[in-house]
Amino acid sequence: MYKSFVLFILLFSQSYILNSQNKIIIAATHYPPYEIENPTDNLPGFDVEVVLKVFELLHIPAEVQFFPWQRAVTMTTLGKTTALLSCGDTKERREVLYLSDQISQSTLIFLTRSDYSGPVLKNISDLKGLPFAIGCLRGYAICEELNVNMVPFELSDNDEQGIIKLAYSRIDILLNNLETTQYILLKKNIPQQLKWYVLERQPYTFHLGFSKLWPNSKTLLIKFNQELATIKANGIYQAIHDKYKLK
Repeated sequence: MYKSFVLFILLFSQSYILNSQNKIIIAATHYPPYEIENPTDNLPGFDVEVVLKVFELLHIPAEVQFFPWQRAVTMTTLGKTTALLSCGDTKERREVLYLSDQISQSTLIFLTRSDYSGPVLKNISDLKGLPFAIGCLRGYAICEELNVNMVPFELSDNDEQGIIKLAYSRIDILLNNLETTQYILLKKNIPQQLKWYVLERQPYTFHLGFSKLWPNSKTLLIKFNQELATIKANGIYQAIHDKYKLK
């Protein structure tokens, strides 16, 4: 009886693993407008829509599951989930993940109120010596550049908090992501007109990162890139982005 029970458990476990691996599990974190957990307007994020559309056209079942960012990274690194969304292109990521072709980008900006009368801002070094309060978002790599340039700054825990501080004049310039800023300005009632200056650097690219420990992930990557190129060429990719009304 005991042996039969153990055999049943082993067979059930193996079957569960096989079934799980037949379905693509993508780990993500809430990061509008790229990934949106529990959307109220049927817009789950343009990266989510693009990735799920690609797998739909490949006839591969796929699901995006939301986790805290560090947990999402760890699970994908260990092969517990198939892929990580949205993933920056860094040496650290490439050591454990196969990165897809670009699925979106992040454009860094200096965000100010409309009454800002300082110099045109193009580079981090332009902030040195300015009589303005600078804000940065916790965890953003750009904050380290502020430290290197000896520019004092105040941290905010998220994009919306930083924008509210700017609107209520607690800070004067916020280093932020253009795409997220535009999304928040569309969705929230911000009591202030804002403007921005784009940093003179290449946008930060985002990718789908396939775990090197997930079975056949290299083959999956090749198929994904082929179909991603197809939807970029036939207009489906742009149609997805157009729904988010980011200018």
